[in-house]
Amino acid sequence: MNRLLILSFFVLFALIISGCDKPSVAHVLGKVTYQGKVVTSGEVHFYSKELGLGAVTRLDEQGGFTMKEPLVVGKYGVAVRPTPPTPVAPGSRQVRTAFPVPNRYRDPSTSGIVVTIQPGENDLLIQLAQ
Repeated sequence: MNRLLILSFFVLFALIISGCDKPSVAHVLGKVTYQGKVVTSGEVHFYSKELGLGAVTRLDEQGGFTMKEPLVVGKYGVAVRPTPPTPVAPGSRQVRTAFPVPNRYRDPSTSGIVVTIQPGENDLLIQLAQ
């Protein structure tokens, strides 16, 4: 009886351990260009239908981005969007700035950009064309 109890414990322990696998994650950074020039403002959106995950990061003045949190390894559709406007005081006017990227790049289903995130560090160059 003791052996059966000990064997059951080890089988249960092995099942619990095997069910605790964490998905592989990766660090993601990169740069966005449009017609060969860096995009100096906006956001980069990553969406994975397969994984049901998404992530967003802002571009810096040099067109670079770094995800604050690692992404789960897999394929992601990419969108590049303008930065949402900041709220203004009542009675003030919202100042709109031109966003130099065509509208099709604002949605991952129309952008045509798919990246595969691999384990480790991923340094992406997202090149947008006319």
